[in-house]
Amino acid sequence: MDTRALPFRMLRIAVVGFVLAPLCAAESAAQTKAATKALTVSQVEALIRQGSPDSSIGQQLRNRGLASPVDRPLIDRLTKLGAGPETRAALEHLLPKVRLAIRTAPGADVALDGIPVATVGAGGEIVLAVEPGNYQLLVTQKDRTSFAKTIRLVLNQPQTVEAPIAWSVGYLTLDAGFPDAQIAIAGAGRYASRVERLPLSVGPHEIRVTAPMRVAFSTVVVIEGGKIHEVPVTLEVDRAALKPLGDEVLRDYSKSDYRMATLRGQVYVQRGGADPEVLRVLALSLYQSKLFAKFPEIAGKALAAGVELTFHVTHFHNAFTLRGGHAAELGISAIMIRYTPLAKCNLGSLAVPAAQVQCTLRSTGDSTTLTLILPNTKNPAKGLNLDLVGEAPGELEAIMHLIESSRGAAHAAPARPAP
Repeated sequence: MDTRALPFRMLRIAVVGFVLAPLCAAESAAQTKAATKALTVSQVEALIRQGSPDSSIGQQLRNRGLASPVDRPLIDRLTKLGAGPETRAALEHLLPKVRLAIRTAPGADVALDGIPVATVGAGGEIVLAVEPGNYQLLVTQKDRTSFAKTIRLVLNQPQTVEAPIAWSVGYLTLDAGFPDAQIAIAGAGRYASRVERLPLSVGPHEIRVTAPMRVAFSTVVVIEGGKIHEVPVTLEVDRAALKPLGDEVLRDYSKSDYRMATLRGQVYVQRGGADPEVLRVLALSLYQSKLFAKFPEIAGKALAAGVELTFHVTHFHNAFTLRGGHAAELGISAIMIRYTPLAKCNLGSLAVPAAQVQCTLRSTGDSTTLTLILPNTKNPAKGLNLDLVGEAPGELEAIMHLIESSRGAAHAAPARPAP
């Protein structure tokens, strides 16, 4: 090997390298510039014809853009040529847009040419980027009037549309207070017992509320747009309609049909009946039927209505031996406790203010004794004991609770001024 030629070769290679380096750099820069330069329509057409992946064409359009303006006819032409969905989406993104602002009620729905495009947020305004052209704008919302307008959007001319939509309804809340009540609203239908936030058209509405054995309630309500109207309802008792039912309760009791008197009587009270005599026989029917759980409420209503409830009991002069017993009546009213012997008795008839009576219940073996402690006029320091026995322990307990409630009512009543 001729070592003398080696330096020359190395120099030639270095020179060649020195010359080629700028050329490579220039070629690389040219490739980079070509890769970032906007695509032409011809290039896109060529890529589509070559069967390039749709995602690749779309990505290039998004990165590089298109050298010429994009319009709908161009997109339609490339679609017929075979452009895929990503290519079309990238082209549509390049379409020129106009700023369209719509001001309306929060929550309204916006449509252009019948196609829903957006729902307005809490601020009451929405901004869209829309292609130039003519559009039919429609703004709608539940329970409001709609807004429709034809708009023309011109490139580089932002547009703001005021789209007021007024309330077409208001809301009604009404509680009749009875589960079997009926609410009739003219032109809007019938409802059971209660309506809450019922949408009604703006303007006057006639309302009628009915319930069995109640006087019908009627009114006219003027509904205002978007507002809630709460209508108070009072269904007065229809005394004339209730009277036949009360008469049936009295007839049942007179025939000792306590079961029917109880059933009809409870309906009578539920319907608002308050005739003192009907309340009295209902309380006694409950007592006779041994329905002691329901007895106190009805008995209390009867006493409050001013009646006296009379019970048949047995009075024993000796409560420990239960000897010397005889029949007696015990009358209880809101203010007095009355004792009337129905046979010979050393006490005689008594009438004592309820507030001065105390009572205890004592059970021994199979018997139960109700003891009333009455004021003793002969010996004020010592009360007078009245020992009574009923047919069943439950009866005496019910009587005792009734006396205690009568005593409580008497204590709670305000003192009457002296005449």
